[in-house]
Amino acid sequence: MAQISDSIEAGSHQEFLLKLLQAEYMRRETSKNDRLVKLAGFYTLKAFDAFVFDEVTLPEGIDPDYLKNLKFLETATNIVMYGNVGSGKTHLSIALGLEACKKCIKKPSSSGHLRLSTDLLRLKKAGSFQNYWHSSQKQSF
Repeated sequence: MAQISDSIEAGSHQEFLLKLLQAEYMRRETSKNDRLVKLAGFYTLKAFDAFVFDEVTLPEGIDPDYLKNLKFLETATNIVMYGNVGSGKTHLSIALGLEACKKCIKKPSSSGHLRLSTDLLRLKKAGSFQNYWHSSQKQSF
């Protein structure tokens, strides 16, 4: 706050304090957003403003604003993207992640999914995947 206090012009002490606190608030919000983006681990940053929805087919009832506003998180709706290389799946995924960071939504823990994937690959390599598959079919989830 000391660095910006010299650059603030105000007509009264109250106005000076208000502008100083507003600037500090904005600095902290930017810093928090930067930390969340770093924590998310995006290998590149891609935003919605560079994404073209013209060549994307969205399900009925879903529009670009539904995605941009992260409404699918409120309704706990999964988003599945598929298509050819270069069709925008990664771009859209990163743009959604950046929007979540802007809204201070931390990424969900994926360690359970990662562990399951790793275990399944290990079982397949060991040749015991079929045994695991048959035993898991007997269990109710």
